[in-house]
Amino acid sequence: MALQGEIKKLKEMLQQYTSGTIKMEPSTSGMTQEGDNTSYVSDSEWKERFIQAMLLRENCAQEKIKRSEQVKQHPMVPKYSMKIKALKSQLKHERTQNDNTNRSKADFLMELDGKYKELTQYKKIFTPAQTPKEENVATATVEKYKNQVNNLQEEVAKLKQQLTENAAENNS
Repeated sequence: MALQGEIKKLKEMLQQYTSGTIKMEPSTSGMTQEGDNTSYVSDSEWKERFIQAMLLRENCAQEKIKRSEQVKQHPMVPKYSMKIKALKSQLKHERTQNDNTNRSKADFLMELDGKYKELTQYKKIFTPAQTPKEENVATATVEKYKNQVNNLQEEVAKLKQQLTENAAENNS
């Protein structure tokens, strides 16, 4: 009975303290101050209160463990766990596939860029003013090569733009 009375008294003190009605300050001599009242708390009471607090803490820990086992036993937990694993796997696959695609596009772009440079060097060497008049190169053939160069230039520009856009998307 004394223990229940002490618990009730402590709960009331706690409620008063949280509401700001009283100020509690522990002193070094085992004394507590409540407004104008001063009371002495013996060592045995401190030990008893400490043991009660430890038991309460242990009970709370056991309750927490019990509730977490209940959550683990819930039928939806394995279902969600499998969904999370599947989504992580899919995300990993998408990232590697995207990286591989970007690498192959970059390789293709480098190849096209090399061909473009080669053709522009060829174009610098053989400008229409320098082409020998003696060779019978058909105008249609020259136009065909010009169109190919223009098409390759456009394709290089498009691929550079796509690569830039993909790099920007991957960075964000």
